[in-house]
Amino acid sequence: MRKLLSTAAGAALLFAAAPAALHAQWKTETYALKGGWNAIWLHGDATHATPAELFAAYPDVLEIWRWNPNPDQIQFTDSPSSPDATSAEWTIWNREDPEEQTLSALLGQSAYLIRCNGASTTTINVSIPQRPRPPSASVVPAPSTTSTTDHAEVFRRAFWRQPTSTDRILQAERRVNPEDDSWQWFIQLHPSPELLAALRDPDNLGLLALPPGIIPDPWPAAPAWLPSHDSPDTTGFEIRQSPATALTVLYRASDNLLFATDHGTGFAPPAR
Repeated sequence: MRKLLSTAAGAALLFAAAPAALHAQWKTETYALKGGWNAIWLHGDATHATPAELFAAYPDVLEIWRWNPNPDQIQFTDSPSSPDATSAEWTIWNREDPEEQTLSALLGQSAYLIRCNGASTTTINVSIPQRPRPPSASVVPAPSTTSTTDHAEVFRRAFWRQPTSTDRILQAERRVNPEDDSWQWFIQLHPSPELLAALRDPDNLGLLALPPGIIPDPWPAAPAWLPSHDSPDTTGFEIRQSPATALTVLYRASDNLLFATDHGTGFAPPAR
């Protein structure tokens, strides 16, 4: 009987603690949106509610577009920079058009375009409760990888161009796992004006600007010199990310310092 009471008491404590543990898994992120189009990166899942429910308190949020890369397609040749309601590559929620309600939930680790009412000087602070979701490690190379720190080679494979004399590469690393053909690379450099212009051109590598202050989650097995949201100094970065791949670029104009990283499998030219 004493053993039964002890077991019951333990179970009661377990169930009493469960709501607190579950609640602790949720996090509310606030996004400062402007009138017009905004690009955001949703770290966690917000599938617990529909977009209409999530944005019921924000009537100025008019449209949400999610880019849907083809999961069976490694290479992308068309630009994802211009939304097109007729393309299956976009899933849409439109507050003003009941026929454009194909986006039923906001999935984590995804890029979204959000259109808001008002002038570009208007700020709308939108809070989205979400369950944190770690970055997918499915394409991160296994421990049997080979690596290279050849600066020029990493640069060429990263940006699909030759480094110029004014591209000053500080650190670079590329890892490849020959068993599953997975790869990842990291680079730190002082970029040339030509490289910077190419990275800011959405028709080149398909990069979209994230709102200021949004630093992506740490990348699996990233070197210590690559910044992430828990780095001590992440101020002043301009951040661009591809909705179709894992390509991410962080640039700070004050000291002309750029970090970039990507990972994937197989042969993958830029998602333009």
